[in-house]
Amino acid sequence: MNRPTAASFGFRLASMLSQANTAGDQRVYLSDKEYNEDLQYQHFQTKDLGRLKYFLGIKVAQSSSGQGEPLSDPRRYRRLVGKLNYLTMTRPDISFPVSVVS
Repeated sequence: MNRPTAASFGFRLASMLSQANTAGDQRVYLSDKEYNEDLQYQHFQTKDLGRLKYFLGIKVAQSSSGQGEPLSDPRRYRRLVGKLNYLTMTRPDISFPVSVVS
């Protein structure tokens, strides 16, 4: 079984777009975002759920600038990441999320 690649995904997306254009779809979209959301729903039955509020039971904090205030004591964060790295030895299922924060 071949793993999908970015190129194959791009080809499938282009194929879906051409099918949507030739299917006699007479809808008028006000923006590319609206068109993409409709396309996603038609082919994947997905919809935009809005901003992320909770993930795995953890409340997600987001700011408009995308950056939070720097930690007053970065050693606390480093200790936590170190403990999580150690935990990945017995819990390989969390290794990717831990690699993102480290």
